[in-house]
Amino acid sequence: MPPVDSAIKAQELLATAINSLVRHQYRGSHESEGTPISLLCGAQGLVPALQRLLSAGLRPISRFTRGTPLVWEFVHKVYLEVSVVNTCHPDQSAIQSFVKCVQLLEKPSSNSVGMNGKLQTLMCLGVKEKVLHRWFYMMSQSLAATKYYDAT
Repeated sequence: MPPVDSAIKAQELLATAINSLVRHQYRGSHESEGTPISLLCGAQGLVPALQRLLSAGLRPISRFTRGTPLVWEFVHKVYLEVSVVNTCHPDQSAIQSFVKCVQLLEKPSSNSVGMNGKLQTLMCLGVKEKVLHRWFYMMSQSLAATKYYDAT
């Protein structure tokens, strides 16, 4: 179980990143603290904050593995789960966009990016397509979530 301070710090970073994006949206680019790219992918941006938040709750898969898995491994398990299970999900369009984006990132040409790069790209695609919040809900409801994250 991750230290409580780590989870709280991750939540604070996420709140700061979201507030910066909202301020940018309502004030306009001339009064903002940065460009949309830096607000999304910069050191204090939304993507690193989400990565930190997702990493804070990961738990080791078994007693025999070292450390905790990477967030991309969790995302990939969710991808396998939703692409194999072809059920009538209420948010089928979110599933389809998620599967399409992960398939794009799993192509051999994107292997040089690495798992963290793939996760960052996936999050940016989710923001661009305006489905990131729906992906997070879908991932939270997956069977993989119960395996990779503590219930607290």
